[in-house]
Amino acid sequence: MTLPDDFDKILEAAHEAGQELAALAPGVDARTGDLREPYRILAEAGFQSLLVPRRAGGAGLGFADYWRVLSAVGFHSGAAALGLNMHNAAIGPLCESADTPLPPMAEEFRT
Repeated sequence: MTLPDDFDKILEAAHEAGQELAALAPGVDARTGDLREPYRILAEAGFQSLLVPRRAGGAGLGFADYWRVLSAVGFHSGAAALGLNMHNAAIGPLCESADTPLPPMAEEFRT
C-alpha cells in the first residue's frame, strides 16, 4: 500500500490498524494467537516503508513523525509497535545510506 502524503491521514491509518491490532494483542501477548497477523496488518497499512524516502515509494517520515505513528500503534498494541520499530531500525539506516555505496551483501539487502 502507498501511504498518503498527508501526515494526519497516516496517523489516522495508524489508529485504524491499531484497532485491529488491539483485538489480537491478548493472544499475541499470551503466545496463543497468530503471531504473524499483526505484521500482516502493519504491512497492509504500508508501515514497513514509513522511513523509506518518498522518491523510493515510502512515506519519507522523519524520526519525530515516525515516533508519533509508532506511539499510535503502541497505544493499541505494544508488541506490534516493538516489532514495527525493530523492522524500521534496520530499514531506516539503509534508507539514510541510499546514495552511499555499501559492501556487496549489504547492497543486496538494501535492494
